[in-house]
Amino acid sequence: NRPAPQALPRAHLQLGEAAPAVEILRRLARSSPGDVQTRRFLAQALTAGGHPEESLRVLEDARALAPGDAELSFALAAAYLGAKRVDEAARLFEQIALDRPIPQTRVLIGRTYRDFGEYERARAELRAALQQDPRVRRAHYYLGNVTVAEKGRAGLEEAIPEFQAELKLAPQDPLANLELGMALVDTQRPEEALPALEIAALSEPLPARTLYY
Repeated sequence: NRPAPQALPRAHLQLGEAAPAVEILRRLARSSPGDVQTRRFLAQALTAGGHPEESLRVLEDARALAPGDAELSFALAAAYLGAKRVDEAARLFEQIALDRPIPQTRVLIGRTYRDFGEYERARAELRAALQQDPRVRRAHYYLGNVTVAEKGRAGLEEAIPEFQAELKLAPQDPLANLELGMALVDTQRPEEALPALEIAALSEPLPARTLYY
């Protein structure tokens, strides 16, 4: 019964218990060497348990079994970023973008670069997404995020137009409204911030920082 042993390590991970999850998934991977899904899950558990190098090896082995699996390639690229092997990650991301040539792919790649502090690469991907489709969702939002992540308060004035551009596409988006509202408060423009923060305050669950701002 495959779903049951898959569910048990997932429950362990949700409880923050990586070691028993890894033990179960290693056993499953040994019993089904060609099961790419289990190997990807094992890599996730290894990362959670503080074994990033072993996680990377598991993902490399899994991709050798299924080189056309886009999710697996993406997970491996992210693992390369975590290991500071940026050029290898970039090659995988470029292949993914060629295989899935839609702007949403570029947005996802840009967000991942942002998560690992590769801000210039993130900007390049997000701008490429906007060149493909100026109305693609989240590209402007993440461009603003990237600027704030890299420059802190010094980047707020540059980030504000990006959040505003995102809201032209989705005026009720709670995250974009929250980011815009916070940036406006922090740049001493509270009256402009209030409408955006009121929209953000309608979201569920309500982030504490929304109420703070």
